[in-house]
Amino acid sequence: MSDPVLARAHAADRIADRNAYLAIAAIVIGSAAVSSLSQGTESLRQGGGVNLGLPWIYEGSSAALTLALFPAILWITRRFPVDDVQCWRTWLPAHALASLVFSILHVAGMVALRKLAVPVIAGAPYLFTDDLVRDLVYEYRKDAFSYTLYVFLIVASRHLQQLRIEAEAAREDARAQRRLTVKCGGRTVWIDAADVVWAKAASNYVEIRAGDRTHLARATLATVARQLADAGVGAARVHRSWIVNPAHVAEIAPTGEGDARIVMRNGDVAPASRRYRAAWPGTA
Repeated sequence: MSDPVLARAHAADRIADRNAYLAIAAIVIGSAAVSSLSQGTESLRQGGGVNLGLPWIYEGSSAALTLALFPAILWITRRFPVDDVQCWRTWLPAHALASLVFSILHVAGMVALRKLAVPVIAGAPYLFTDDLVRDLVYEYRKDAFSYTLYVFLIVASRHLQQLRIEAEAAREDARAQRRLTVKCGGRTVWIDAADVVWAKAASNYVEIRAGDRTHLARATLATVARQLADAGVGAARVHRSWIVNPAHVAEIAPTGEGDARIVMRNGDVAPASRRYRAAWPGTA
């Protein structure tokens, strides 16, 4: 019987790679179309004389080979993951070589397609270059940059998918164990949901007051609120940057102009904005 955890990880990788492929396809196809249209416009500005079908063949052949070779880039990023910084002496040469192979195959394939298509459209043979070394270096510069961009997007897609998995696992844990799962620095911290007094947005972090400790978590206020709700704690959004646990509220003191101060049982004070008045504890 297969390991369900491993199967889930493989499924997540497939989803991430599919998303990366779709993103690259959109970029490559969109770029090819815009470039073809732009070249056609430039030709018309200069009085015409250029077959308007040629830019589509040139750009389309390059795009087709990129998309055909992209699965190989997905494979090489799995074989030599670049997110392991300590192993850069292994993956950097591997990807440098892979970028060279990618460029050679890309150029060879698009030249072959152009040699087939250009005579049909233009009635003349296609000539790739009169200086092979010069033009191979020229093509490699572009392909090396593109390869680096593709690897970056693949890594980003896999990272985002991993974050989604971790968020869903945290919500499942909240429902089952009645606790929050948050990242604090390099640590994973579990907090009993009932102990949470308040949470406050702090740039890219959230301060969470629980018991006599304040945790600085790498999260969003909405994420914390969802976990609290999953754990059965009705957190109240009382301010753009604050949520409070109604069970820990001692009093609400108006400050004028519709705003208020929420005093918690431990003495902490949270601001309450009139914009969120409907969510203030005791106003439902």
